[in-house]
Amino acid sequence: MQDFVAYKYNEIKNGILREINKMMLPKGHPFLNYPNTPNSRIIDIIIILKMILGENSDVPISLLHKCNGVENNKFSMPKYLEGIDEILILYSD
Repeated sequence: MQDFVAYKYNEIKNGILREINKMMLPKGHPFLNYPNTPNSRIIDIIIILKMILGENSDVPISLLHKCNGVENNKFSMPKYLEGIDEILILYSD
């Protein structure tokens, strides 16, 4: 069972990372330095959420896009944190 969960986690993680590459995020975005920065750890929550909601759920990908943190074609930490707050508020119960 553990092998299956680890396999699914990695499969979903790779899909999320492919989606991040498609997003064309600006330089300095924490997602681009995953998993090497604490500010990118929300990706792990999105991966687990996708595992819980199922592979056909588009909610995790929508939330991922909410964390793009782009404002005026530049990375904005406040905008990024706003997206993370939305994820944490909606799914923390």
